[in-house]
Amino acid sequence: MATSALADPLHRTSTPPIEPGYLEVFRDFPLREEVLAATHRAFSEGIELLAGRECRERVEADGLALLHKHFPHASLGDLEFYVVEQVKPLWTRWAARVGRETVGWDGDFFVQDLLLLRVNYPYEAEPIAATSKAPLALRLRHKLLPPIEKLRYARYPRKLWRRLPELFAYMKAKRAALPEQYRCHPSHTDSWFGQPVGSLSLWLGIAGVQRDNAMCLYPETAEMRLPQDGLMYFGSGFQLPPATRPDHGDGDLLVFSTDMLHCTQLNVSDRTRIAFSIRISPGEPVFDEDNFWYVAQSHRARALLAGDASRPGRHGARTERIEWREEGWPLVAPTVQLEEPFSGERTPVARSEQLAEGAKLVVRFPDREVLLFRTGAGLRAYPGRCPHHAYRLADGPHDAAHLTCPGHGLEFDLETGRSKLDCFRLRGLAVSEEAGQIFLG
Repeated sequence: MATSALADPLHRTSTPPIEPGYLEVFRDFPLREEVLAATHRAFSEGIELLAGRECRERVEADGLALLHKHFPHASLGDLEFYVVEQVKPLWTRWAARVGRETVGWDGDFFVQDLLLLRVNYPYEAEPIAATSKAPLALRLRHKLLPPIEKLRYARYPRKLWRRLPELFAYMKAKRAALPEQYRCHPSHTDSWFGQPVGSLSLWLGIAGVQRDNAMCLYPETAEMRLPQDGLMYFGSGFQLPPATRPDHGDGDLLVFSTDMLHCTQLNVSDRTRIAFSIRISPGEPVFDEDNFWYVAQSHRARALLAGDASRPGRHGARTERIEWREEGWPLVAPTVQLEEPFSGERTPVARSEQLAEGAKLVVRFPDREVLLFRTGAGLRAYPGRCPHHAYRLADGPHDAAHLTCPGHGLEFDLETGRSKLDCFRLRGLAVSEEAGQIFLG
């Protein structure tokens, strides 16, 4: 079991630490109707401000789940910023009520001063061009306030100048990430992003939420030492357990431990998915000192519940070296290492007994990886990288029918290589078996 500073009674309130792997869906919680109504109202106002009254009326007629059919793709960032500005005080108070009444924390606890709104259009939605610009005052606030806030409140556990290469690599990857309308986080734990260790994430679906566009979570990985890729996302060399995809939809509240690996799925549905998230911590916020940075601003729940929504403070936030647990899920998928590059010619790559029914085998050439599967219909062979963002598929879970990408949860049919997006498909490779030997090519 991981050791956490939150287990130390000297650094706790009367609220106990959460259980590793905590994951619950709630359909009844405080302020539900008020929060949803205020959020829909803020969306309507923002849509009219940025795209005109006609656009607002079309969206209100069709619902926010069809926002992609009416609202300009390039204006989503401004819309998200506007909506968060309008609803953040209410949402912060709501988080305190949920922690007290729904999660059941009867002592004091902390609500992080960070409300995230994510609007994800269907990946194959036709882009809509903007016909007008956001008001200058909104554009200036959107451009200037987030970096100013980060400069004011960011803390760096180690000397910044020693970590400049990491910062440059992170910014480069961020610029190369998915376009804003399709943006979704690959697998990560929130502590990698400078969030409090031992906290809970409150994830509330607003519109269009369904299995094909919500969350993939891996409760078995809670408080586990996992490989990182240097950019605060899941690295390679660890084979994930089967993904948990909670049964929740619009207006449902998903509460989960932020110390488990999770990702936002690539939106393969035909609906715009809209969700908010905010975090609560059972004790004074503690951050892993291996983080690149952290932002320690939070509110005391006791003050919020008493009606005091004054400016947040640091409240004794500190860093500590966290000893994550080492034991757990198997660390690597079975692998065969070959010395010569793949020529495309028929090549023996493994013995038949190395690939059991329902299992997968990684064949690693010097220039590529290939995945072998033994399904009910026979052998299948596919390239080892996801065609979406080149995540290593050997690290993803699979069952009798599907392989799941460890990056954004995209599922591929093991028989055909197809996903639910026509633009992403695994191209099968020729594979055969003869006299106890498996051949590629």
